Amino acid sequence: MTNGDNLGSFYVPHLNVQTNSNLSFSLIKTFELVDWAIKNHGEYLAIADYYPYEFLRFYNSCKERKIKPVIGIKVITKIDEKQCLAAIYPQNSTAYKELIKKFFNANSPSDRIFSLEDVLSCQKNCLLVFSVHNLKDIIYFSRQSFFLAKEKANSQFYLGFDFYIKDPKKELPAHVLPHLLPFFAVKTLVQEDVPTLESLSKTSLIQSFLPIDTRQKFISYLNEKDFFPFCTNDKLFYGILLARLKDFLHRIELKFSFSSKSVVNKNDFTELKARCEQALFYLTKSSREKYEIRLEKELQVINKLGYTRYFLIFSDIINDLRQQNIIVGPGRGSAVSSLVAYLLGITKIDPLEYDLFFERFLNEKRKSPPDIDIDIENQKEVINYLQNKYGRDQIARVATRQKVGWKKALQESAKVINYGKRRPIIDENQLKELMSCVKDEVLKEGLKTNALKTKFSTLFVLAGKIKDFYFNSSLHASGFVISENKKKPLTQLLPLQPDKDCLISYYSEKELNFLGLKKYDFLNLTSLGTLQEIKKILGKEQLPKCNLQDKNAWKLLSNGLVSGIPQLDTVSFRELINFFQPQTFADLVLILALNRPGARKNIEIIRERKLKNQRETFSSPELNQILAETYGSLVFEEQISQIFAFIFDCSFAEAEIYRRNLTGINKKSL
Repeated sequence: MTNGDNLGSFYVPHLNVQTNSNLSFSLIKTFELVDWAIKNHGEYLAIADYYPYEFLRFYNSCKERKIKPVIGIKVITKIDEKQCLAAIYPQNSTAYKELIKKFFNANSPSDRIFSLEDVLSCQKNCLLVFSVHNLKDIIYFSRQSFFLAKEKANSQFYLGFDFYIKDPKKELPAHVLPHLLPFFAVKTLVQEDVPTLESLSKTSLIQSFLPIDTRQKFISYLNEKDFFPFCTNDKLFYGILLARLKDFLHRIELKFSFSSKSVVNKNDFTELKARCEQALFYLTKSSREKYEIRLEKELQVINKLGYTRYFLIFSDIINDLRQQNIIVGPGRGSAVSSLVAYLLGITKIDPLEYDLFFERFLNEKRKSPPDIDIDIENQKEVINYLQNKYGRDQIARVATRQKVGWKKALQESAKVINYGKRRPIIDENQLKELMSCVKDEVLKEGLKTNALKTKFSTLFVLAGKIKDFYFNSSLHASGFVISENKKKPLTQLLPLQPDKDCLISYYSEKELNFLGLKKYDFLNLTSLGTLQEIKKILGKEQLPKCNLQDKNAWKLLSNGLVSGIPQLDTVSFRELINFFQPQTFADLVLILALNRPGARKNIEIIRERKLKNQRETFSSPELNQILAETYGSLVFEEQISQIFAFIFDCSFAEAEIYRRNLTGINKKSL
C-alpha cells in the first residue's frame, strides 16, 4: 500500500498477509512474497499466520534483502463466548520468543482457542490487533473493559477492520477512532489469482484449514496501489490511518541472534577421540596404519564442523538401547561410510572393508548436515527411553508438511473445472491420459504432453498454481530433536505442539539447523521386532553372527524365499533375485543398487557380463578399476564421484559436491 499526502516516500504494507506456507488458505508463498516486496521497493514486510512454520525463513529472507520483517501470530480467543481473531505482533526478539513459548507448547489447545487473559497478557512488548468485520463489532469492542482502560498500555490495542467506513466520526465512538487500522485479509499476490483461490473452495484441499480462516468474506491482493476504495471516503481519516500504520511499523524491531554453529567443547572432542582410539585398539586389523590415518582425518572434519557432541549423543543412545535388549539395526545410508560411527558402535559396518568413502557422509565442502538413520524395533520404547533420559520437555518429533504434487494438482484442478457442470469438461479417460504425463511427480516433456497442455490449457494453468501448495502437516517418520541442557528445554528454543506420546516441533530440519539443533533419526522397522521374537523362541540373548559364506542361506535367497526381509520382500526385488541368482554378499549389494529407476536400465547387460565373467573395458585403467565391481556399468553413486575426482583431478569431497549437483539436488550450483 502506498502512502498518502505528506507522509514522505514511505511504503506501508498490509498487516494481514497470510502465507500458504503455514497451511493457511492462501496462494502466497514466502519466497514469492519477499520477491514481490523487492520489486515494489518495500521497506517493511508483514505476515500474520496461525502457525510458525515459516517465521524463521521469512525473517531470514527479509534480512537478506534489507527488508524489515513484521511477524504477527494469529490466535482465536473468546469475549463473552463470542469467538474472535487476534493477531499479536512482537515488538522485539524477546517478545517473539515469549510468544512462541506461550502459544506453542505442550499445553497449547489443538483448536488454537486461547483465553482473553492469555492474549491480553502479551501487551507489554507486543501490539495486539483484534479483527472486526462490521460497525457492530467495533461498537461491541468499544464497550469492553480492557478497551476502556485509562492506562498507557491501552495504546497497544488496535481494531483491525476489513470493510468500508463511510463517515467514521458519525458512525463510531470517539474513543475507538485512535485504535482503528486497515486489516484486510491478503491471500494472493495479484488480482488475477482471486478467482483461483475462490475456486479452490470446491476441492478437498479446503478441508485442511481452520474454519475461521475460510469464512473471511474479503480476499485482497497485494498489487493494490491504495486502500482508499476499501477503507473510507473520508480523506482526513484515511491520512490518519496511514500515519498510524507507519507508527505501528516503527514500533517493531525484530533482531534475532541465532547461531547455526554448535559450540565446540574441547572435553567432548577429547572424549570422542579416546573412545574411538580405544575401540580401534581392540580391532584385530592387519593394516592398522590405514585405519589410524582414516580415523584422524574423520575426527578433524567432525570437530571442525561442530558435530562432536552429535556423535557422542548418538553413541550413548544406541549403546543404551542395546543394553536394554532393544534391537538396533546395523546402520543404513551414507552413515556406514564413517569409521568413527563404526568405532562408536553407531553402525556395524566397517567402511574400510567395503571401500566406503567418508566424504559421502560428511565433508567440509558440503553445507547440509550429516544424516544418521538408525533402524529400531519399537519406536515407542525409544521415545520412552529418550524422555526418561533427557526429560519430556527435552525431546520432540520433527514435523513435515505435505505439498501438492503434479498428480494431485491435476486431479483437484479437474474438480474445479467440472464443478457445477452437467457433463464433465474433463472426463475420467482424459484425466487418466493427463496422469500419464506425470512420473515420480515430475511433469514429462514431449510432444504428447505439449499437445495435452494446449488442449487443456486452463487446467494446466490452474494446476501450476496449486502445485507446491502446502495443504497438510504430518510427522517425520523417524526425526527427533533433542536438547541436553536442562536449563534450556525445547519450549524455550522452538515452537511445539502437543501430542499424546511426544511433543512435536513445528520446525523442519532446516530451521532446526539454523537454531543450532540437530535431528536424530530412529526409524521403526517391524522386521527387527520379528528378530526379537525369534530370540525369545530360541531362548537366546543374542542371535548367532551372520555367516556371509553360508551356501544354504544363499540357496534359500536365490529361490526367492525373502518374506519379511526388508527391501527384498517386494515384487521388483524378487524378479531381480530370480534373474541374478546371487551367491555372494557383493551380488546382493549389486542387486540392491540396481533396483532404482536409472540403474535398472543396466540389469540385462550386467547379468550377461556377470555370467560370462566379462567387463566393459576402457582405455583408462582408472576407469576400469572404478567400474570393475559393476562389470563396466555405472551403478553406485560413489562411482560417479570417483570419476569426477579422476577427470577433474579434485578431492573426493569436491567430486561429491559435483555429483550432488548433477543429480539435481542443487541445480543452481551446477
